[in-house]
Amino acid sequence: MSFINTRDREVVKLDATFMLSWTSVAAAHTYIGIDYRILRNGAQIYLSSNAFDSEEQANAKTSEQVSCFHIDSPNVGNYNYTLQIRINRYTNLQPTVQIVQSELAAVVYSGILSKSYLYVSYTENLEAPNDPGFVAVVDPDNKKVIKTIRVGRSPGPLAKSPDGASVYVVNVQDETVSIIDTNTLTVAATLPVGNSPTAIIVAPNNTKAYVANYGSQNVTIIDHTTRQVKATVPVNGSPFAFTAQPNSWFIFTATITEADKGHAIAISVGTDHVQDLGQTSGLDRRYNPLAAKVAGIKLLFIAPGGTRTYNIYNSDTITASASYSLKNWTSAVHKERYDYFYGIQTFESTSRGRFRVYDNTNYVGPWNYASFSGQSHIVASPDYSRICISIEANDDQFAGLQIIDTDRDGDLHFIEIPVAHKSVITSDSSLAFVMENSYVHPVDIINFTNPFESIYIGGKVNDMVAAYQMTT
Repeated sequence: MSFINTRDREVVKLDATFMLSWTSVAAAHTYIGIDYRILRNGAQIYLSSNAFDSEEQANAKTSEQVSCFHIDSPNVGNYNYTLQIRINRYTNLQPTVQIVQSELAAVVYSGILSKSYLYVSYTENLEAPNDPGFVAVVDPDNKKVIKTIRVGRSPGPLAKSPDGASVYVVNVQDETVSIIDTNTLTVAATLPVGNSPTAIIVAPNNTKAYVANYGSQNVTIIDHTTRQVKATVPVNGSPFAFTAQPNSWFIFTATITEADKGHAIAISVGTDHVQDLGQTSGLDRRYNPLAAKVAGIKLLFIAPGGTRTYNIYNSDTITASASYSLKNWTSAVHKERYDYFYGIQTFESTSRGRFRVYDNTNYVGPWNYASFSGQSHIVASPDYSRICISIEANDDQFAGLQIIDTDRDGDLHFIEIPVAHKSVITSDSSLAFVMENSYVHPVDIINFTNPFESIYIGGKVNDMVAAYQMTT
């Protein structure tokens, strides 16, 4: 790639795509593992891996595409970016594994990560349900609302695009989605979706957005580039939650059927094909029961009686691998460095909670971490250095935010807050914002302190998301 020149407060968005092709030797189990990285002037700035695993016939030819992107924040200067791909392990393959094509594209943006904003959906007047709703834009630097954006009625779930260019807001009563351009802080499009939309997510490869339509039991797929509805796919049950991870071929959604059965559903990002992975019972819509590995190769489907796991081998193959006795888990997040799942447990009979760490085989660390009742939401910081758990108040417990230093898992901190619902962490992993009722409360999660006042939003807060502003 040719040299890129950057000036003060400019960043580089790198999009990498490559295609692998290989041929099996015999009718047997086939495996290929790869590492790929991006170098800046010869120094590694991004590293990831992937694996493809399936049963193949003899001399079967297979091709798979891998895509990723990375936001680089170099100093002022000239830089050359390089994509490198390495095969680290393979079985039952002929000697030649080809990289059919590869591409690394770079675009320079001005002031990206230095200006991260918090977007908050809210309802101004609960007694006037036909009035429009709003999204407040909060500047984390000065802790103030800098703009209010008018959207549809009853704005709720929010999602950001991975490139930071758009924020999607679900207008629940209108059954529409508004797309906010983060450069202009205006609504760029409003699109119809299904009945009773309850959740939204944008694919990690930045191509599509997905809306869970609880009432019509389907998922609306939006083309992120054209900002138009691309398809609506039916699913088994009423979808209410999503998860996805970089390098994954699928968006995962959790559903509940009329028979009170919970299903994990996989939707192919490439083809929109839908797979029903299996069912469980006892799901609670207050919690997201799905957690995926950062590398996108394993899914946890969490249920009160135990947790099922699924291996994602390639863009076509997902298989059930094991059931774990992670009883009473409600939600979890994954950290790739140690290959740990961090989860919260809720015990309704005793109103107590517990924070646990699991390494795919056993619990690790202290058997009983310092934990609190009222655990309602868990989130990882973008750099995975912190795990934050919202603690709702009850007769035995103050509300607050529990913060875990993941490099020192025994290092837990509790910050007391008047009201604590969902929490969101800024793009630079320095602040957590905690939903109160009509306020959001910033917390310093680097120093584990609470030096800030709550920020009044303007009405009943429904959801939040943090996204950086992209300007060219």
